[in-house]
Amino acid sequence: PIRGLGTRPASFQPTVADYNEYLRRREDLLRGPRGRAALMHGGLVSRIAREVLDVDTVLDGPSLNSITVGQHGRFLLFDDRLTLNDLDIICGVY
Repeated sequence: PIRGLGTRPASFQPTVADYNEYLRRREDLLRGPRGRAALMHGGLVSRIAREVLDVDTVLDGPSLNSITVGQHGRFLLFDDRLTLNDLDIICGVY
């Protein structure tokens, strides 16, 4: 998994290097299968994902690492999901 941004003291003042590291980690995450899940998440997460990905990425369908999200009759439904760590990386949370 992609490492989160870590923790910082309340007095932390981010630098340009910190911001560039956030952008790099965010892009690494979104360029993988979780990017599609981010686009479908909605809200701020989806808007941020659209800075990196084309919305047509949603049409690619779930990745091979998808999980069961439901069932319809005898059919299982699969899709990609974001973890809390993924959401923190996308939103730039320390």
